[in-house]
Amino acid sequence: MLDATMIPSTAQEVVPLTKIKATLSTIWQRLNEARRADGKKELTRSSVMTLVAFAPDAKETAWLHDAISGLTGQHPSRAIILADGKQGDMATVEIRAHSLDGTGAVGSEIITLPVPEGNRRNLAALVTPLLLPDMPIFVWWSGGLPTRDETLYGLLELGDYSIFDSADFDNPKEDLIRLADLMVKRRQRQVTHAAFNDFNWTRIKPWRELTAQCFDAEGRGTFLRALDRVNIEYAVQPGEDACPFQSYIFAGWLASRLGWQPSTTR
Repeated sequence: MLDATMIPSTAQEVVPLTKIKATLSTIWQRLNEARRADGKKELTRSSVMTLVAFAPDAKETAWLHDAISGLTGQHPSRAIILADGKQGDMATVEIRAHSLDGTGAVGSEIITLPVPEGNRRNLAALVTPLLLPDMPIFVWWSGGLPTRDETLYGLLELGDYSIFDSADFDNPKEDLIRLADLMVKRRQRQVTHAAFNDFNWTRIKPWRELTAQCFDAEGRGTFLRALDRVNIEYAVQPGEDACPFQSYIFAGWLASRLGWQPSTTR
């Protein structure tokens, strides 16, 4: 039992995969018993989404856990981290409490699931029983694209929103084309809208805004129709590897705004 004189902000246990839901219920009960004994309001069990995050290795698993822990205060949720390469059949379940400016506290859940080598094809089946009903599902794929599209596509079919970071992709042109194909395939099979976001797209927002501002002044918009070629150059910080992804995405955005179409086939 939890010590009622020291109300924890986090409670964590390692349990068999078959005991995840039951253990979460037990942890919620224990935390609230401790809070009541200390004269505090119970934790509000509230979630605005289910977040499913894929981590390709132990380092990324730890990074995702820290990142998600920081998000749960503003966006209470059930987060499921798929730890690729982690062996065994034991999951780590955790509830984190966040204060609500003296009016109480809200709790969020973080579940870390092992994905033994060779089990990538079963990712969707692994998380489906843990999804919260009637809540939007965010799928966060961290790292490079898998070599087999069906590995990723199974998760994409679950998500209402899918998140990537093309800075982690191994093959700039090929991976962006593959991702675009997966997006089209996903939207063709989904009745409701499926949204996608790339962190690199967010990073180039200042580029897009500055470019647009060049043509904001009265009369400058007419110059856009005269453009028939654009050269894009990018710089690399000392010690960093060259990464053209942002330039590719910027070129795609610019072409879409100008109504240009590709002049060559893939």
